[in-house]
Amino acid sequence: MVFLVNQNFLCKSCNVNKILNDLYNVKAVDGIANLSGNIVSIAKSVDEFKNNLNSEINMAISAPRIRGYGLNDLVKKMFSVKTFASELAEPEKILENKELSTQFVQGKGFVNLKGAKNSNFSLTLSGPAMNSVFSGIIFLNDESINGTLNTIFLSGTSEKKVPINIATNIFGFFDDVGHISNLNQARQYLGLERINNQELNAKLLTQSEEKKVAKKNRVILKKTPAKIESVTIENEIIEEDNKTLQTTSSQSSTIETQIIEEDNKTLQIGSPESKTIENKIIKEDKQTSELVSPYKENIISETILIEDNSSQNILDNKITSPESENSGVVVQQSF
Repeated sequence: MVFLVNQNFLCKSCNVNKILNDLYNVKAVDGIANLSGNIVSIAKSVDEFKNNLNSEINMAISAPRIRGYGLNDLVKKMFSVKTFASELAEPEKILENKELSTQFVQGKGFVNLKGAKNSNFSLTLSGPAMNSVFSGIIFLNDESINGTLNTIFLSGTSEKKVPINIATNIFGFFDDVGHISNLNQARQYLGLERINNQELNAKLLTQSEEKKVAKKNRVILKKTPAKIESVTIENEIIEEDNKTLQTTSSQSSTIETQIIEEDNKTLQIGSPESKTIENKIIKEDKQTSELVSPYKENIISETILIEDNSSQNILDNKITSPESENSGVVVQQSF
């Protein structure tokens, strides 16, 4: 039987964290969203339904938050460089601090899901003294993501504001995402040495491979029984459906194998002069699962973090600093 689905949907005040956590074990994103869109698919099975899925989803998110990303903390400290000079000597550590989170005021955008094909998304996020655009590709079959979060924020003094751009590659699997950032504009403002793109790409590739290995291991643990016995199982007592295993031995007989008694029948051993029983009666089937989960080699593209050296021309509107009264003013910029 072939099933055809063509349905519109609407979800108001949806808990983003609960949806992503229930579906994909994603715990790093929070927010309350209004979602609307449609779902179209034709299939004979669940797998076909996923592969043939087409869905366009529009969303507006209130108070979106990203855990494990210290953008708010970095922006705040760059307004007081002298006070936080020691921490700002390595701004990457602030941004990559897993104990921190980044809180935006609001966000809006879309996600186009295309089943077995590459899905795409784009979200515009705004917060005090900063604007961000998060866009990229989603691979539903592999449950992986490869995107870029471009952010422009203001630093400097109250008399002179300096716009700074940060480009962050966000990559990996839904339940294990990593990120590498180009902070060269921030480093330049702080008087620190720039990091070249070759070094950034090397870090990106290294972390990408680590994510692949970690994902493969998680798949293995998920599909493998909790405890695997030795391939050669000797002298193991097996009980099935409360059946009793009985063994009989005599002075002239050595029984080296275990015997499973079915239906409470008793195993009768021959005369005491019988020869040693050498053949084992129970053999366990060896079941080996092919545990390698295929996924595209291109899920983590060798993305070069592009530094936006023209960020000062991007900001046509004023962004107010966190200290100002209108700290929630949103700036519209293009990346």
